[in-house]
Amino acid sequence: MLKESSDTQPAQRLPCPKCSSISRAFEVSMHAHISIKTKAGIKGKHAGQKEPFIIEVTGDDLYRKLGKWMELSRIIDKDNDSYIEVITDPDTGQIIHQCIEPLSKHTGHGSAKHKKSSPGRTSP
Repeated sequence: MLKESSDTQPAQRLPCPKCSSISRAFEVSMHAHISIKTKAGIKGKHAGQKEPFIIEVTGDDLYRKLGKWMELSRIIDKDNDSYIEVITDPDTGQIIHQCIEPLSKHTGHGSAKHKKSSPGRTSP
């Protein structure tokens, strides 16, 4: 095996000890890891109504508290007053977060958070 730089000019190359050629073949390889994350959601609506009565979401979700991708399963069922959310670590199978409660009791989260009022403004 010849040990010389890939940018060595042909005139400065040493001949191959087996074939005496000064031609060279160089091999380059690269490896990459690609991870694809998916999340899907569905909404069910009763005929003639704008608001969905059921919302389901399942798939990969970035769990901000740990800065790690987790598996999320969430079902919001308005007809049955039900909120179910389970976040599982895909590496260990451990449940990281679980919330099962009546939807009517699930307040102070997401869009239901209490908004801070601006100075000089009164809350309704």
